[in-house]
Amino acid sequence: MKKAFPLKWVFPLLLSGISIQITSFANAAEESALEKLESMSLQQLMDIEITIATKKEKKSSTVAAPVFVISAEDIRRSGVSNVPEALAMAPGVQVAQLGPHDWAISIRGFNALLSNKLLVLVDGRIVYSPVNAGTYWRDIQSISLEDIKQIEIIRGPGGTIWGANAVNGVINIITYSAMETEGAQLVVGGGSEQRAFTRLSYTHRLSQELAIRAYANYFKVDDAKGLSGQDNQDGGDGWRSGFRADFQDQQNNVHIDGNWYEHYLNYNSEHTILEPPYRQISNERPGFRGGHIMARWNRLISADNQWSLQAYFDFTKRNDPILQVAVEIFDIEFNHQFTWLDRHTISWGGGYRQISDDVSSTLTLTMQPAKKATDLFNFFVQDEISLDQNKRWLLTAGSKFEYYSLGNLEVQPSLSLIWNLSDKISLWGSISHAVRTLTRDQNDLKIFAFRRLLMMDTPVKVQGVGGEDLDAEQVTAFQVGWRAQLPGQVMSKVAFFYNRYEDIIKTEMLGFPLLNEDGLLSVQSQLDNLAEAQSYGVEVALDWAFADWWRNYFSYSYFRLNSRHVSDRHLFFPDLNEVNTPEHSASLRMQFNLTDTIELDAWFRYTDEIKVVEALIDDYVDLDMRLGWQVNSEIEVSLIGQNLIQTQHKEYDDEFFYPQASRIERGVYGKLVWRF
Repeated sequence: MKKAFPLKWVFPLLLSGISIQITSFANAAEESALEKLESMSLQQLMDIEITIATKKEKKSSTVAAPVFVISAEDIRRSGVSNVPEALAMAPGVQVAQLGPHDWAISIRGFNALLSNKLLVLVDGRIVYSPVNAGTYWRDIQSISLEDIKQIEIIRGPGGTIWGANAVNGVINIITYSAMETEGAQLVVGGGSEQRAFTRLSYTHRLSQELAIRAYANYFKVDDAKGLSGQDNQDGGDGWRSGFRADFQDQQNNVHIDGNWYEHYLNYNSEHTILEPPYRQISNERPGFRGGHIMARWNRLISADNQWSLQAYFDFTKRNDPILQVAVEIFDIEFNHQFTWLDRHTISWGGGYRQISDDVSSTLTLTMQPAKKATDLFNFFVQDEISLDQNKRWLLTAGSKFEYYSLGNLEVQPSLSLIWNLSDKISLWGSISHAVRTLTRDQNDLKIFAFRRLLMMDTPVKVQGVGGEDLDAEQVTAFQVGWRAQLPGQVMSKVAFFYNRYEDIIKTEMLGFPLLNEDGLLSVQSQLDNLAEAQSYGVEVALDWAFADWWRNYFSYSYFRLNSRHVSDRHLFFPDLNEVNTPEHSASLRMQFNLTDTIELDAWFRYTDEIKVVEALIDDYVDLDMRLGWQVNSEIEVSLIGQNLIQTQHKEYDDEFFYPQASRIERGVYGKLVWRF
């Protein structure tokens, strides 16, 4: 039983801001997964099992890397409305919202609408775009938060396990197994910015070993204000439906899932085109759709010997004024882990991936050839060695070998060491190497248009050519850190890092702009490895409980990046975005159990000033609040306030291809979750 919060503090806290959320709980006879998380001790939280480090469940306290886990309980009590908002809980993760559908999210720098050095997965399925290099967060905007078991984040390279593009970090969004849910669940809500949302799911237990869950979601978001104060008319809606089936016995765990989503957003933006009047106002409602089917089989041969086989097919299609593309991906991989000579835990595996895309020409850009298929082959091996009989010292060495038909054979090794001084304290360090591979737009983008380039009102026609000897971007990362459970119910995690980047790809101008037959300036350009950079920083996470009714989560990040060009050739974009990440950022989440049935949560966030391209974004402080009431064992009601300190603020600026950034406005919404 939770200890009650002294009621004399209720009214002063409520006066500081109001937010209510209502969530449902499982049957009283059986403790729910959320209740288990809520009642965990700090030591149990340190030992949460994760799969992001080795593709096998492993205690987070034994991983020689800065791992952060956002639990289902964290998501519920934070009051966030989607996955991108939830990621702001993690230190070292920059989350900047551009508008109702778009976010710029990165780990340790190089932030952009499509951050090409961050690998994102959902249940182990890669959602990183192979055409444009990055993650379209609008594609996973409709994932139901109630389906998420936890979000695992590794800051720093993860190439040895996950392969290319895991340069600065990996995010894996893990959903509940159908064996972990039961009955029906209805979620409804809406408000000022989150206009409306609903979700209905139902789990049917076919037998003791087999269960299936089906679901359908819908959401609608409001328009936002543009950076100049105009109405962007960029709201929209979307839906997602799907299923997940799980079979589990003593030796086998089989998981099959699939879904289909469609998102529609209002488009009222100005784009540069190559025909008079050279500007196009889009008053459209383009659609973004996609789906997948995935199967995974985990086989337990013995306690020290297991393997897994996973395969999926993924389809996405985008249709907007700038980019119209359809992509099909087939991926299959095999992993095996076993113990050898008692002190060696060996993991190895390999896989194959085929990417087929079809890019339609628009008035803004053209790719040649329009259709292309590429192949990727990979193999990895890793050995975790116990250096002493008590397994206090663990040395892990391994490498990924990857061949991509757009590039060369890439090798991504890593070496790490962790020293578990006790069950409560561990020190760790690592050296790792990772790459960002070439993408279609770097090889085959031929013609595109820019406005505000070379001080011209009319567009500049750029004819691009991929570099003949273009190499993948490289990073070598050095990290040290510790995890400790301190006296006074305090858990601390600290990580220091230094990254060295080489072969950063930039666009160079070939010759001088010339006036072509259409009366436009025409420029020849080429991609090449023209820059390098260094970054360093520290990340801190603290979790402490003042009392049974009061818990706090604090994080702080310091980040610096310095870059330089390795050539005197003229670049289209001399700014390497080295300053698009705040130098300082901090987060404080406070959870209060006011009574046995009423919860109050407050989340303060500070973001230092940011420079994006040529614009300066001022530093800002924001506050989200949530007040939740457990009506009974089946229903919970809530009201959430977001961005309460300012009526609106700017988090990011326009990008050349997607000039649709907005001011993020204050919002309030209510939510009801009912399990039956």
